[in-house]
Amino acid sequence: MKNTAERHDHTIPIGILSLNSIMKQKDLWLSTLLLLLHPDQNPDTSLPYGADANPTGNPIGGGIGYNDIIQPNDPRVIAIIHDKAGLLAALNQAKPGDIVYVDGNAHIDLSGTFDIRIPGGVTIASNRGENGAPGGRIYQNAFAGDPQSGRPFNTDGPDIRITGLRLQGPYPTSENFRDGRHAIRSNHDNFEVDNCEIYEWGYAAIRLQDTGPDSGQYIHHNHIHTNLFTGTGYGIILFNSEVLIEANLFDNNRHSITGAGRPYCSFEARYNIVGPNAESAYFDMHQDPDALQWGGDWIWIHHNTFLGTDQNAYNQRGQPRTGAWIEYNIMDSRYAETGPVRQTFHDLAPEQSPYGKVYMSNNIIQGVLSKKGPVYYVHDARRYVEPTPYPANPRATETQLHLLCKENFE
Repeated sequence: MKNTAERHDHTIPIGILSLNSIMKQKDLWLSTLLLLLHPDQNPDTSLPYGADANPTGNPIGGGIGYNDIIQPNDPRVIAIIHDKAGLLAALNQAKPGDIVYVDGNAHIDLSGTFDIRIPGGVTIASNRGENGAPGGRIYQNAFAGDPQSGRPFNTDGPDIRITGLRLQGPYPTSENFRDGRHAIRSNHDNFEVDNCEIYEWGYAAIRLQDTGPDSGQYIHHNHIHTNLFTGTGYGIILFNSEVLIEANLFDNNRHSITGAGRPYCSFEARYNIVGPNAESAYFDMHQDPDALQWGGDWIWIHHNTFLGTDQNAYNQRGQPRTGAWIEYNIMDSRYAETGPVRQTFHDLAPEQSPYGKVYMSNNIIQGVLSKKGPVYYVHDARRYVEPTPYPANPRATETQLHLLCKENFE
C-alpha cells in the first residue's frame, strides 16, 4: 500500500499575490490589445509580459487573497461533509444548483473508492485561502488490485464546479509505474476547477475527455504540482477537448499541460506561473496517433512566466491543424540548446515532417525581448523558416480581448 501522509504546500512564492498590481492603466491595455491583434507591429518594451499581466483580480495559484470562496452558511449548501459516508450520501441526493461543502478541517479518505459521480449542476466546495486555510482534504492511498486509470471523481452532467479543496493522490515520486490514476475526469460541458491544490496523482491531476470545442472547460487559480510519473505525469491532460487554463501555479509536473494531439485538442494558457521543476517540456502537444503529421488544433500561450531553465517552455509535436501562437511570455529555457520552443515529429522521417504553423512573437527570452522566434525544428536538415507576416490568431478577437481586460478599461 502507498500511504498518503498529509503532504501539502499551499505557500505562494513571493510576489505572486501582487502580480496584477501593474495592470490598472488603461493605456497599457489598449496598447496590448493592438499588439495582440497586430503582432508584426514593433513591440513596446514598456508593456507587461508574462504572468504580471494577470487582470483577474485574484492571486495566481489561488489560496490567500482569493475572493470567490463559498461559505458554509450559503443557502445553496445542502450538507457540510466530514467523512466519506457523508460525501457519498450528499452527492447521491444533490440536485442542480446544490453545493456540497467539505469542512475545512476534514481529511476524507477515498482509498479504494473510484468513479464517484458528481451530478450535473453541483458544486463541491471548501475554504482554501480563507484566513490562510489550506482547504478540506480529500485523498487516496494506493492498494494492489486498484483499477488502472482510476480516479475518485467523474462528472455526470454539465455545469459542475470544484473549488477550494485539496485533492491528494498516492504518488509523490517519479517512479515509472503505469497507473493511469488521476483526480478528476470531465466528460461534460461547463466544467470548472478553481482555487484547489491538486497534487501527487502520478499520471495526471485533471483529465478532460472528449468534451469537444467550445465546451466551457475552465481550470483557473489552482496550485497543481508533483504529478511525476515517468512517461506521463501531467498537470492537465486533454483528449479531444478545448480548455481555458488561467492564473494557475504549476510546478514539479512532468508536463504541466499536455494535449493528446487529436483534432479537437486545443488550449489557451494565460497568466500562469510555471515553476522551475519538471522532467520534460512545461507545456506540450502530442502528435495525433492516427495521423502523425498533425498535433492538435489551435494553441494560444500568452502572458505566462516560465521560471525554469532546463526544459522547453513548449514542445509542439506534429503540425497544429490551425496553429500555435506563443506571445508575451517570459521564458528562460536553455534546454539542450534548443531554446524555449521546439517542434518535433516522432516516427516520421524529416523529409516527411511538415514543419510550421508555430508562431512565436514578442516574448522575453533570457531577459531579452524577441520580436520573432526562435523556434527550433528538431532533425530539420532543410532549415525551415516560418513565412512572415504570421497569420492572425483566430482566437484573439477584439471581443475576447476586451473581455480579458474589461476591468482595466473602466
